[in-house]
Amino acid sequence: MGFDPVTNLLDLASTLDGDAVVLTREPGEGGATIDYSLTRVGVDGAVAWKRVVGTFPVAPYSDPSLTVTKNGTIVVLFPMHFDVGSVAGRPLCGGNCGALLRLGPDGEELGEVKELSGVFPGLIVADGDALVLRIDYPPQQVMHVSEAGAVDWVVPRSTTDPNPPHWNGLAADDSHHVYAAGAQGAAGVVQRIEPGGTLDWGTATANGAVHVAASGGQVLVTTSCQSGCSTSLTAFDASGATRWVVSSPGTRVAVDDIGNAYTFGSDSWWGVDSFDSTGKERWKWPEPGRSNTQSQQGTCALLLAVRAPDDFYVASTACAAAQAQLGAGSGGWLLSRVQPAR
Repeated sequence: MGFDPVTNLLDLASTLDGDAVVLTREPGEGGATIDYSLTRVGVDGAVAWKRVVGTFPVAPYSDPSLTVTKNGTIVVLFPMHFDVGSVAGRPLCGGNCGALLRLGPDGEELGEVKELSGVFPGLIVADGDALVLRIDYPPQQVMHVSEAGAVDWVVPRSTTDPNPPHWNGLAADDSHHVYAAGAQGAAGVVQRIEPGGTLDWGTATANGAVHVAASGGQVLVTTSCQSGCSTSLTAFDASGATRWVVSSPGTRVAVDDIGNAYTFGSDSWWGVDSFDSTGKERWKWPEPGRSNTQSQQGTCALLLAVRAPDDFYVASTACAAAQAQLGAGSGGWLLSRVQPAR
């Protein structure tokens, strides 16, 4: 289904009962502000609700991100804004803070907006009912926030390493271990943090780490480089040892509850590539032979949220590659439920 052509697609998640939640940015009333909106779409493609969750006077340095916790709470993380704005209709602290907004399944607010003063949060993922935040300034760190909103622990990146890693992706497994993946010089690194906030181990990747997912004792990391090499998907075990490495055009990864991996998102390729827990390729979507290159269309964003094994949502900007596969109209972004192996 197609949506308003003036929106910018930012993030996508699946709810506990299998609906899709999409985070977008769009011009506010009269074009004088920037609005951030959540749209919940059912499995039948019908919009259940849409609400504006944040309004700011100018485009931000970075956009919010979205996650859904184990108990079904929808959480939006707003990064620091230096121009005063509002979240859920409430002014923020002079613009010099980030904020966490929690919503129920019908879009209702759950508790007060939590302000994060003096830090620049950049990414959020769920850890059961709790949250893990990547704080980008000052300096970069990983922050764990309880369901009640209390900060449990903070792990800064190394202050003694002359070349500390720059974290790009975060993930949490079912045992509440947190994984931070990023670049360290020309190579990459994956680090595991214990539930209490102690750094357990770090392991290097051949190229810069872009995205990470974890499930069933396995850590999945996508890597990329500037030139002369291909993107890849690497699986590590719980001790940090490499299990397998495969080439894959996707730079982001998601995992289902039985360990299947789904890579997606690239500047030169539009589609999804799936691998089982041993690294064997299961299928590509769209099927080989159907056009999915972006080379003649420019960058075409693709987001993915897993509902169940081989059952997921894709959201995409409405480029030619997306419209060819999703049968879309002229909307600015598109959403479809895909079940390629069924």
